[in-house]
Amino acid sequence: MQRVAMMDRERFRLANWRVIPYTGGMIRLLFTGLLVLAVAILGRAETVKDREGAVRGDKAKMAGDERWIYNDIDKGFAEAKATGKPLLVVLRCVPCLACMGMDASVLTSSEVAPLLDQFVCVRVINANALDLSKFQFDYDLSFSTMFFHPDGTLLARFGSWRHQKDEQDTTLAGYVATLKETLNLHAGYPGNRFAFEGKQAKPLKWATPVDMPVLAQKYERELNWEGQVVQSCVHCHQIGDAMRADYRNRGERIPTSLIFPMPATETIGIHLDTESAGRVVSVDADSPAGIAGIQAGDELLGLDGQRIVSLNGDRWVADGGAACGGEVQAGNRIGWSGAEGPECREVWPSRSGTEGGVPAGRHPGRS
Repeated sequence: MQRVAMMDRERFRLANWRVIPYTGGMIRLLFTGLLVLAVAILGRAETVKDREGAVRGDKAKMAGDERWIYNDIDKGFAEAKATGKPLLVVLRCVPCLACMGMDASVLTSSEVAPLLDQFVCVRVINANALDLSKFQFDYDLSFSTMFFHPDGTLLARFGSWRHQKDEQDTTLAGYVATLKETLNLHAGYPGNRFAFEGKQAKPLKWATPVDMPVLAQKYERELNWEGQVVQSCVHCHQIGDAMRADYRNRGERIPTSLIFPMPATETIGIHLDTESAGRVVSVDADSPAGIAGIQAGDELLGLDGQRIVSLNGDRWVADGGAACGGEVQAGNRIGWSGAEGPECREVWPSRSGTEGGVPAGRHPGRS
């Protein structure tokens, strides 16, 4: 059987795949034809011309803001514990043009303000001293949001490649949906903790980014506001870069989860409405999702037993290598158990730069 897969068109074009069943009830895609690299690696986000001025201007504007705690996560957790409110942490690369429209809307939108008031809000502009036992997300994004219970339990993640690709996009419907769903999760805690246990961070051997050897050589825990602040800043994408460098420097194969992190639901054939928390827009024919009976108009409620309240949430579950099990709601029809279906994610180990050839695999797309 021949099929053409067009996933993540900005990075790869795949053609002539042959589907072959193998033991374990899964399906492996074997490459039998042409592989064309359109762009090997996503380019870093463009930045403003005056990066130093942008960062200093952001601090001047936001450090005294009544709603936002500026660059102090510990203070945010302390206030969350004191008030009982959930904690919302925005991680923003200020010099990056990517996500600029969304960032501005979150800070100024009258629609979002009443929802933000139900959170303790923290704005973080550098990754130097991030607690990596809590802050694991799509490091390639220029704007991300992490939601925590006051006790430190992660409730949800939010990130949008739609806004990353279009700096002028100011739409917030998806963000609003995530805020509302996260508040519902917080209200039901701890009785619903099982619904997001799988969202918690994975063990890492570094406490913070500046503990990583490749970053420790150049960066300190604190920004250098007395000197060149931008040059003292660890950007989020450097965390992923440092993880890959650690494997390279030790002469070890880089895990595929670090080569293609945070796979989108397109990997299993589901295209979601980016202005919702999980509404299905379309389903690829003959995909794992299509075979499982997912339809346009369905609401994606969960993956691998984990409650999904944002587009970034489904990526995290898939990033953990979870089986393609999920729950969908559509009218009176609820359900989808893909535990026996095709595997969620197969990628190319050759992307590690340590193996020759192009092994079998389907890489995770990005929407």
